[in-house]
Amino acid sequence: MKTKKAAVGVLLFAMLLAAISPFGTPRADAFEPWKSGQSQFRLGGGTAGPLDASHASITEQAITNFALHNLSCDPSETALREIVRANGMTDFWDALSPKAHFDAESFAAGQERLRSKLENIRNSMNAGRVPAAREALGEALHAIQDFYSHSNWVETHLAGEIYADLGRRGALDIAPGATCSDCGSSSGCEGNLLMPSPGWTSGYFALVLSYKPAGKCSHGGSLDRTAGSLPKGGINKDSSNSPHGSKHNAAADSARRATEMFLSNLEGDGWLTHDQVKRLLCGPTLAFCIDTTAGMGDIIEAVKTAAIAIVDARLGTDEEPSQYVLALFNDPDVPDAIVTTDANEFKNAIRNLSANGGGDCPEMAVSGIIKGLSAASTSGDLFVFTDADAKDASLAPIAADLATQKQIKVFFSIFGSCDYDAASKRLDAFSPLRKHGQEQVASHGVDPVYRQMAEATGGQVFSLDPSEAGQITTLLDDVSRTRAVNLLSIEDTLGPTASTYSVQSMAR
Repeated sequence: MKTKKAAVGVLLFAMLLAAISPFGTPRADAFEPWKSGQSQFRLGGGTAGPLDASHASITEQAITNFALHNLSCDPSETALREIVRANGMTDFWDALSPKAHFDAESFAAGQERLRSKLENIRNSMNAGRVPAAREALGEALHAIQDFYSHSNWVETHLAGEIYADLGRRGALDIAPGATCSDCGSSSGCEGNLLMPSPGWTSGYFALVLSYKPAGKCSHGGSLDRTAGSLPKGGINKDSSNSPHGSKHNAAADSARRATEMFLSNLEGDGWLTHDQVKRLLCGPTLAFCIDTTAGMGDIIEAVKTAAIAIVDARLGTDEEPSQYVLALFNDPDVPDAIVTTDANEFKNAIRNLSANGGGDCPEMAVSGIIKGLSAASTSGDLFVFTDADAKDASLAPIAADLATQKQIKVFFSIFGSCDYDAASKRLDAFSPLRKHGQEQVASHGVDPVYRQMAEATGGQVFSLDPSEAGQITTLLDDVSRTRAVNLLSIEDTLGPTASTYSVQSMAR
């Protein structure tokens, strides 16, 4: 989470001004951030009509179309949510930054900011920090989209035409002298843009102090204090109710096209590889949490093989991960998780694992799980492999809450247990995970912590013999797929005779 103390102060002040504004509901300095002008904040939305385009709708449509036609995948809901949120929040964190919105003819500064965001995207993806890359992408796309609403581009070009060099080294020459005529009223008017212009211009915006150079255009709108200064009015096309509202749909169409162009340039201009672009926009997190204590010595190779097979099974599918996380736990050491977007790097890290150390049977399993969850992006699966109980059971509610918040299912492959004579007595330590009325008993050699965490997150527990460690790949991969549906859960042990179970038909 980025810290912007100054921006927070400005935001609170802006919110206060907006709350007491006699002009009605506030409107952000851009296309409406959220669909149909509906904000996710109590402050409310703005003046956008129900059919108007927003940063949210433009971004979702462009990413969905780009992913389908260029990446052969549907964008993940997590990716869309993270990118759209960062896009919309630009109107709050950077509300008074002209370069973040291509306001006040800040074309050169806006271009440099875009290149800085591109570098952030590349560095974050190379470091396996997918959420940070999505945040930078959302902030970049906000400026890309604002360019068409805030400048005179749409008024001076054919419908749908875009400027291909946004975020590149291309330059837009600023129009010298006056760029707007007076509307006679701060509410604005059409036709106030001086045409043809010998260069490019964009509206000036001020939330508090009303200043702009003589003859220059204002952004316009109820929150723009420059709109009442000569020449009065504005040129923004943020909504159909904006000063240049008749150009709103044209600006939105160009913004969508430009968003797709910017996404295409991520690979075309060498910022990211094709696989990185795909991971940025599509796919969940795949995480493993592996016990590396000496007790795992007999099965560590089989576990490594199973984990790598799960990775391979998802490559090239619509569930290929955008992020890989490898969390390890020993006793007492629980190192930071390894995070990457490169499948081969991830598999090599798994191959290099070895089992040693430890001593007593209970291990730091929950701490390892928390390390993995903390490093993971939102949505996906975490597979835990261990042959021991959890020494740190008191941390289980924290792990379960974190997994639930991040929409990550936790699956356990358990190859052994410790002393279960007192296991049922330990259940009270993590009672927040226990469903009301559940008996405090341990069953089938599995620490109740694992069962409760699996139930809380939508995962499952598999109590296995060590000899089965190399035979679980298909089972684990199948039950964790997003299209898998759990029809029946059975708690049983393998015996000499077969057991038969009936599944009730859901047909109507």
